Amino acid sequence: MNMGSKIINLMIWALLATNIGHHVSAIRGGHKSSSTILNDDRDGLLPQYNTKSRFLKQENKNKNQDKDNKDKNSKNNGNNKDNKSDESKDNNSKYNNNQSKDKNNSETSSGTSSKQCNLLNSDWSELSTNVRNSAVLLGYDECSWEHHPFNNDIEYLSWSSLSSAQKSYAYILQCDQESWDRNVNHFHGYSWDEMIKLDITYYDDLGYDKSSWELGADAPESSLLWFRNLSKKQQEAATNAGYTQNTWNSEYFCETAVNWNYRLKDTSASGGCVMKKRDGNGDRLENALSLNAGEYICSTSGQFKFGINSSGDFVLEEWQNSRMIGKVTYFEGQQSYKLALTKDAAFVVYDGNRQPVWTLPSIDEVHFSDTCLYPPYGPNMHCPYLHLHNTGIVVLNYLNNGFDDDSNWVDTRIQYMYDWGTGSVTGQTFQNQGWKRYLS
Repeated sequence: MNMGSKIINLMIWALLATNIGHHVSAIRGGHKSSSTILNDDRDGLLPQYNTKSRFLKQENKNKNQDKDNKDKNSKNNGNNKDNKSDESKDNNSKYNNNQSKDKNNSETSSGTSSKQCNLLNSDWSELSTNVRNSAVLLGYDECSWEHHPFNNDIEYLSWSSLSSAQKSYAYILQCDQESWDRNVNHFHGYSWDEMIKLDITYYDDLGYDKSSWELGADAPESSLLWFRNLSKKQQEAATNAGYTQNTWNSEYFCETAVNWNYRLKDTSASGGCVMKKRDGNGDRLENALSLNAGEYICSTSGQFKFGINSSGDFVLEEWQNSRMIGKVTYFEGQQSYKLALTKDAAFVVYDGNRQPVWTLPSIDEVHFSDTCLYPPYGPNMHCPYLHLHNTGIVVLNYLNNGFDDDSNWVDTRIQYMYDWGTGSVTGQTFQNQGWKRYLS
């Protein structure tokens, strides 16, 4: 499929998806999220750009699900073949010469070389307990492990940006600096100037320049092409950047993955309002970020908290003079439990081993969008995300069908977006918001 055909198909798909979405909303009537707009939550849009044209993932999602098993069967042979090609083509590069200092650390406990991140080519079900635990600690789940690249946020980090603990887990996956930066990160953790300094010219051959690489604007034609449609020179450049035909073509999108690694930053804050340290506001929760027991997003006034309390219960709380005066309880858990909003807007509570114990999907279909909120309107946010207002109302924000189209922006109270089931409500504020009608 050439670029023109892909773009035309994308436009047709977007038009059909929008019409279908409107039809479904009309059928649902009272649950029609697009009719429940809170204007003060409209935060502004930024065009979606991504070096691998991530917005095309939704166009091909169903197709990739159908070909999933087929891809999996050819995964090992294709990856091993291309990785060997990477090594032989790049022995003289400045990049390889600069990584020799890491060579002593590139052995696993069994004494085998970890140079190629070979374990990343293994099926999740075949991993040993030690390897799988290390993968989980790096933020992988089965979906993000089986579908490279960039379904796990840690893959956007270069080796130098990993913590010492993360590097130790990566060693167990048979990775070192060279193989991680090439075969996992694909040099996306490098600035354009850093790549020039190290004579990494692969993306230059693929049509990128400093602006398209660092700002995401005007991505080159190659980013929209299947591997087979790249020129021979471009295929060689993509291979040298660590891609195989399968990983270059991959547009499969894991909407259930959770990033556990952002917590390595200082998220401590009084009253459990951990997001204040992360984004300066503290009243929004981006998808795929976890909250531990006792952690919340908090309204800027400090009156309301939404998250998971110290007992592990999923709650919305109202506080006054250091005393809780109202609470909505959605799920009763345990002290080790964690909470996250997934990339498809499901609420998921996880146990201490990061396994889901309670899942609440959204009523309307929601998809991930790279960027939909940006300064000065607020912190950088992927969609969907949650916004806790000073009125105690929690709003889900997302782009309908995952596309950056102003007419498709949706911001709606979470009451209307989920079948909440059993729960409890105390406090006049939450009773006035009608929570009793949504909790049986």
